Amino acid sequence: MTKIDRPFYKLDQLVRLTQGIPVSRHNDDFGTFCRLVSPRHLDGLTLNDSIDEVQLNIDVAKHGLVKNDIVVVLRYNIGKAALITEDFSGCLADHNLAILRCKNLSDVLPNYLVSVLNSRWFYHNQLSAAITGSSAVISISLTQLRQLKIPVPDLITQSKLADLFFSLDNLKKSSLIALKIRQEITEESLFQLFGENI
Repeated sequence: MTKIDRPFYKLDQLVRLTQGIPVSRHNDDFGTFCRLVSPRHLDGLTLNDSIDEVQLNIDVAKHGLVKNDIVVVLRYNIGKAALITEDFSGCLADHNLAILRCKNLSDVLPNYLVSVLNSRWFYHNQLSAAITGSSAVISISLTQLRQLKIPVPDLITQSKLADLFFSLDNLKKSSLIALKIRQEITEESLFQLFGENI
């Protein structure tokens, strides 16, 4: 990849983009059990743990996700992206997701890129103009995604920004867990106070 002397890069200059697999084409009751990532599995900057298993007739080695890939939602809930961690290497992405694989880690860090892709700045300044469709079904094509521009500062700045975004994401998840626990305690108190029967 040639060095770019501008602070903004088109996404296709930074990553290789492909689309996830059309699951219905590869469904096979006698196929291999595969973990399949869909848009509902994106949870902040990473994936949640509730990945589905499906039987498919497909070459997982060829189509499987690898650590530091990024999956981006192409339909419905546009603007969500998640970094693939070691735990999810080998999973497959469905056709509602784009797969981004950084061409050169000395140009852009995957954790920085996923942070920018999830930012409100990116949504309002790049993504919203490229989204097409009705209010019920919105989408973005791979061609449109390739043309979106990403600010790319030096690697030290990228690392600091990514650390900040991931810290905030972890704080958000911890807060949601704490709220859920508080709600469960409150609900249990009601049962203890009033009993189960009315």
